[in-house]
Parts: sequence; structure tokens; C-alpha cells
Amino acid sequence: MGGQFFTRGQIERRAPAKLSDLLEGQAARLPQCRNAALGPSGTYQLFIDGLSYGTHEDPMEVLDAIPWTEVEGLEIYTSVSQLPVEAMGNGCAAIFVWMRSVDADSGR
Repeated sequence: MGGQFFTRGQIERRAPAKLSDLLEGQAARLPQCRNAALGPSGTYQLFIDGLSYGTHEDPMEVLDAIPWTEVEGLEIYTSVSQLPVEAMGNGCAAIFVWMRSVDADSGR
């Protein structure tokens, strides 16, 4: 079983006020993990362009600080069985944000 995915086109059609609006109940399904390294929310790990966003800030606040217009894709994994290899051992749930490239903006 895989995660939930949002493409650039899906994000544009929804035009969310903030990225967390795309979670549509998924946030409630993000489990409480028993890993203190996950930060204050203790629920999941946030990855931006494949790199772990290690911070003491609430990952949801970091997610909402990213303008949806700058996002190419979003992946949400709500259980250990769904996690991609990059997130294994780092918690029990993860959100991956893939940013638009500079080339995408220039049309090249």
C-alpha cells in the first residue's frame, strides 16, 4: 500500500490557502511516533526535495510556510508500511515536498 500523492496539476486545481489544506483529514491519520528526534509534533518527518528537514519547529508550520505555487508535488505516508527507503528508521510517517525547479519557471 502506498502513500497519497499530489501532482502539480492537482495542486493548481485545488489552489489551497496553505499546503496543509491538501491533507484533507490525512493530518489526523498521521500517527504519534515514539521517536524524540521527530521534533515537537512527534507525528512525522518532513522531507523537502528528498532531504530530511530536521528542525525544532512544528513540521506543519514549516509545511504551511511554503507557498503552494512553488511546489511540484507532495507525498504523504501515514504508516511505517508505506514509508519509502529514505524515511525508514526516522519515524512512522512522513511528508515529502518536491519544489519546482528554476528551469520549470523559465520554460526550459
